[in-house]
Amino acid sequence: MNTGAALAAFRAQFPALKRVAWLSTAGVAPGARGVLDAVARAHEEWENGTFDWRAWEADADVARGRFAARIGAPPASIALVSTLADAAATVARAVARHATAAHARSRVVVPATEFRSNLFPWLALRECGFEVVPIPADADGLVRTDAILAAITPGVVLVAVSDVQSATGHRIDARAVAERCRAVGARSFFNLTQSLGVLRFTVADVGGDFVAAHSYKWLVAPRGAAFLYIHPDRWSEMTPLAPNWKNVEDPYAELYGEPYALAADARRVDASLGWFSWVGARAALELLDSVDSGLLEAHALRLAADFRSGARELGYDVAPTECPSQLVSLAVGTADAAVELERGLRERGVVTSARGRRIRFGFHGFNDGADNELALDCLKRLRHD
Repeated sequence: MNTGAALAAFRAQFPALKRVAWLSTAGVAPGARGVLDAVARAHEEWENGTFDWRAWEADADVARGRFAARIGAPPASIALVSTLADAAATVARAVARHATAAHARSRVVVPATEFRSNLFPWLALRECGFEVVPIPADADGLVRTDAILAAITPGVVLVAVSDVQSATGHRIDARAVAERCRAVGARSFFNLTQSLGVLRFTVADVGGDFVAAHSYKWLVAPRGAAFLYIHPDRWSEMTPLAPNWKNVEDPYAELYGEPYALAADARRVDASLGWFSWVGARAALELLDSVDSGLLEAHALRLAADFRSGARELGYDVAPTECPSQLVSLAVGTADAAVELERGLRERGVVTSARGRRIRFGFHGFNDGADNELALDCLKRLRHD
């Protein structure tokens, strides 16, 4: 199958795209037919009593393996949790438990612009005596790689950052951050919620102690399935955020009583699963794996670059870029103006999302040039209305 046909087949999996240009994957992905069908089958089995809950559990383990392959990691290094905040809080708990007396007032570094699910778990460490240092945004509203690197100094024990920032679409140099962390002996936590599924990331190439992603955005799964990669050197440091029956070596062997003996690998911090989310997550990852990841990335970045250029030509204030990103944001003055523009675009068949005084346009492999043209045409018309 040629590249055009592969992308067209992928696009055809998303029924919503027959009536709208969906550029709001940074908020939530539209439902894919295979994912919807998988969840519907599970609901039907539940309704008629033919289900096997262990099969739903098995779907989660298949999803674990597919996520692991996507980032180039062994399945044993992937924990299954419910949200990005759960993943971050699990790591924060480990950091708090393993801080030594020599690191009293140890520092944790995080951009001040992070979405709160990747900010509040770290800010909460202040209650444990940590110095948490939010890196302020610059005049463009961005926290650039250089500012992050400058903040990573001796005494920093962990750096938490999104490789693509939610509000602005700004993408940092994750490899440079990971390298600086290793140089000063700090742990690194990368939130890939706003990139993985359309942009490529492998732990061998980038590094990192912890990598997490919620899957209901660019991984096109239902909400409620999130993944946490834990470097094997960190397994022994980890304890579950909410200890449960899944945290032992063989959770199905015995469901009652002691001992409290955690699994040796990343499964030691697994959550007790919301089954239907994981049924959908397996189907979503299988769908993504049916399309070459390099093709998806190149296509999405090309669309985003074209949109960025077109919006600038129309006179819009486009957020600057540092590394190529599939997520573009326009600053439109005020939060009210952003909401009004979002509403006007939706009325014309373009689905976006306002964040503060910005409005975001996200491009996945299922988007095409027609989506781009429609969005730019609507922006032109709304600018002159």
